[in-house]
Amino acid sequence: MSGQPASPPPSGSDGDPPPPPGGRRGVMRWVRLAIGWVLLIAGTVIAPTPIPIGLIMMAVGLGLLATESRWVRKRLQGVRLRFPGFCRRLNDVKPKVPGFVRRVIEDTDPRRRPARAEVREPQRAE
Repeated sequence: MSGQPASPPPSGSDGDPPPPPGGRRGVMRWVRLAIGWVLLIAGTVIAPTPIPIGLIMMAVGLGLLATESRWVRKRLQGVRLRFPGFCRRLNDVKPKVPGFVRRVIEDTDPRRRPARAEVREPQRAE
């Protein structure tokens, strides 16, 4: 020891939960989650109508939820594993869609390796 106090480790690095989201960023996340769920539920109700607006609402709602919720991303990855033809078609259209949709397709791809932020590192015994 050099006599200097050790600086505290960054929050979340030793298995401590990261600080709760606050401020505008946290509020916007909850707003996007709420809008996503409303669109998904409303789209499900409207889906049987002859006009496919319900399917569009469901897709937009799932897209919003997938960007904000790890749980929804995992469920969509499971669906894509179960239906490989659907997964192939999504990957085929990925270069032709806007960036938001492309990011959702990449985030829900079951073959994609998770991003560094999504990987949980094992806790070290000290």
